[in-house]
Amino acid sequence: MFGVKTKLKSTYSRLRNSFLHARIKAPAPVPFSTDQTMPRPVEKRSVASERILMVAYFDPAGISTIVENIGSWTSLSKYKFDIVNLFEGKHTNGLELPPALELRHYDAILLHCTVAYNPINLRALDRSLKTKIRNFRGIKILMKQDEHFRTNEIVEYISSRHFDVLLTVADKSMIEHFYPPKKIGTKLKIYHALTGYISDEMLNQHFPPLSERPIDVGYRGSIQGWQLGRLAYEKREIGDRFSEVCRSQGLSFDISSRWEDRFSGQDWFQFLGRLKAVLGVESGSSIVDFDGTVEIACADYLKKNPAATFEDFQENILKKFDENVHYKTISPRHFEAAATKTVQILYEGHYSGIFKPDRHYISLKRDYSNIADVIEKLRDLEFCKRITETAYNEIVLNPKYHYKNFVTEVDELIGSAFTARNPK
Repeated sequence: MFGVKTKLKSTYSRLRNSFLHARIKAPAPVPFSTDQTMPRPVEKRSVASERILMVAYFDPAGISTIVENIGSWTSLSKYKFDIVNLFEGKHTNGLELPPALELRHYDAILLHCTVAYNPINLRALDRSLKTKIRNFRGIKILMKQDEHFRTNEIVEYISSRHFDVLLTVADKSMIEHFYPPKKIGTKLKIYHALTGYISDEMLNQHFPPLSERPIDVGYRGSIQGWQLGRLAYEKREIGDRFSEVCRSQGLSFDISSRWEDRFSGQDWFQFLGRLKAVLGVESGSSIVDFDGTVEIACADYLKKNPAATFEDFQENILKKFDENVHYKTISPRHFEAAATKTVQILYEGHYSGIFKPDRHYISLKRDYSNIADVIEKLRDLEFCKRITETAYNEIVLNPKYHYKNFVTEVDELIGSAFTARNPK
């Protein structure tokens, strides 16, 4: 309808084909079977001879951000990738690689953030393999997000398995708080990444002008555990509160935080293309639970107080932990909204220093004391056109935030790890 469907569909088709059909073209040393968890090669031209095994867990028809990340990364890299997607496998007590997989056929293994959230999954991955990740002689790469969860266990995993490269979304000034050199050593190569980047598909989208979009304000939030702090709560709260604003101001809206109302794949972009404005908050967490203390305390409190509200948790448990470490960053959704030229109404924040208030988005105070100003700007079509065009020109078209730049820089880091391991 808006000219994006075909473009995005190419990414989904490419990934599905790589998982389901490309096994018949696999190089001889790689074991393949009809098991969907076995490696699928990515068909592309590569200039490097090294082969990397990427381990991930995602629905190829699911959230577009993940599909674009893996599709863009593996197709743009100079390295040859085989992908193991554990989504189709049957797993008990953690994600597990198939026993027929031979790590010795690879020069490197890359654990994608989709398998790295819970350390239980990381420790279970090689349970049935002949060669354990600890003993794998190739380069080991970990892509990590959601570093607020059981942080110390992740640090122990990195250290005990002797990883060579770490991709983290922690702010550069905070990296040593998450990954102390005394625990992980000084040889680990660390790359500060964003949670997502701008793909070629996003650059080729075409949507109606703001004046022709039928919905004034839209949002899809998420309901997260309160042990993650106020930022996690805000991802739902902004939608609840702004719904009341829309009702009182006579604005049309489509706002929900229910899981069943979320959009997958290209449907998310179709949704953005129908909105004049979308709500948003920063990604990340306002509490970093290094050793599980907050998680346990919240579980105990909930058992004793099943009717407790977030404010009850905040007062009795969370306030002494909230903002213990800065872990807030930009979300892929901010790039996606900018790419569709949709106005963003965002809670005040840093947004990785990329998005600026009243230049790229409308800033909303958490106490809603400036709500009249927000509504006035939203109803000012020329102002909305100006900030969406500015966001598109200064951010979306900036190569710094494109997947090509990300992949090039990570390729260089991986290359330096290969060189350090095998100097000429």
